[in-house]
Amino acid sequence: MPIQIEHIAEPLVEQLMLDLQIAETKAADIFYS
Repeated sequence: MPIQIEHIAEPLVEQLMLDLQIAETKAADIFYS
């Protein structure tokens, strides 16, 4: 059971981290412009 949950959660976490990086980059662009 935990293995299945990990397989589902891993891509979600990766997507979340990616969204976070994009948000940070956009925020930095706005902040420094």
